[in-house]
Amino acid sequence: MKHLIKFNLFEEVNPKDIALMQKDFDDYFTLSFEFEIETEDRTNMNMKFSDIDEDSVEEILETIKSDLKIKKKDEEEFVDGLLYDLLDYCESKEIDIKKFEEIFHYKQYESEREYTIAKHARGSVLAYILEENYTYLKRMVKRELPDFYRKWIRKLDFVGDATLDRGIEIKPKTYLNSISNAIEILNDFYNDLEKQSYWMFSERTGLHINIGTKDPNVEWNPIKGLLLLNDFSKRDNIPLVFKDMTWRMNNDFCGSLIPYIETIPDEEIQNIKSLNLHDIKSTESYLNEFIHEQVDKIGFKNLGFNITKLSYNYVEFRYAGGVIPKDILIEKVKYFCFIIYAMTNPDFKRKEYLKKLYKFIDTL
Repeated sequence: MKHLIKFNLFEEVNPKDIALMQKDFDDYFTLSFEFEIETEDRTNMNMKFSDIDEDSVEEILETIKSDLKIKKKDEEEFVDGLLYDLLDYCESKEIDIKKFEEIFHYKQYESEREYTIAKHARGSVLAYILEENYTYLKRMVKRELPDFYRKWIRKLDFVGDATLDRGIEIKPKTYLNSISNAIEILNDFYNDLEKQSYWMFSERTGLHINIGTKDPNVEWNPIKGLLLLNDFSKRDNIPLVFKDMTWRMNNDFCGSLIPYIETIPDEEIQNIKSLNLHDIKSTESYLNEFIHEQVDKIGFKNLGFNITKLSYNYVEFRYAGGVIPKDILIEKVKYFCFIIYAMTNPDFKRKEYLKKLYKFIDTL
């Protein structure tokens, strides 16, 4: 690794600072969740392959290429090949679920990138041809999570998700208006989830946490959030964001931005190192533009810290997922609120932040 050899973000956050978020700033935040849950139920999976034509293949292709930031020619040819193989079988009427699984059998690929593309392509096609079956899955949410459904149905949306084998995504239609309100919906969800066995979390399911502020004029400082977030360490230490959630550390969809910075050209490194650290405002302005550019290049779906929605006044944290216990999830919510508060309040944790900022630039 070329850059940041001596840089390490690992540093414990004082638990009192995290607890302070709900105690003193409960209604400062707006919060929303995207729950992904799966089932082994294969009932009502009416695979309408007749719906697949050249127009739908092109539509699915564009979605996949956008989602995974596919720009390399060999990757474009790979995903094109998968979907046009599917189209050929659909047009010849020689397609069934077995043949479909053979085409998108992503575990056969040795390349990690081909594995990721094939898996996402399979999910995207399923989401397209099984769209009407989400009505059935929504009914199963109502049946298996009755108290949660009854209490929150007017505030919930149910949508398909291309990353799941057979599942559904549940998310609030509007933002929750406090940490306490967010914890209430988590408690209600888990209370029903733990009473049944139909719906489950799995290694494929994610739980994205969107957090913003009620002040539409707040000034965001992404570089401060990145440096305080602690989602990367070169040492054997587990980054704080993955504490009690180590199974998510190597997930394709919640990586850290820090290692990517190690690959930027030397010319950009020199530009950063020449910044005037006596003028913190201009330094922050440059670095914030820089990290936005990096996120656009990498693709936000590969990162745990998604700042592409700051124009809508929120950040998406994509780290949580898998079979995650409720108490751990609630602690992560509070920790991410701590990060949002730091990003939007210049004086909060300023000393710690500036220390990391100077070290970050010095060790490039």
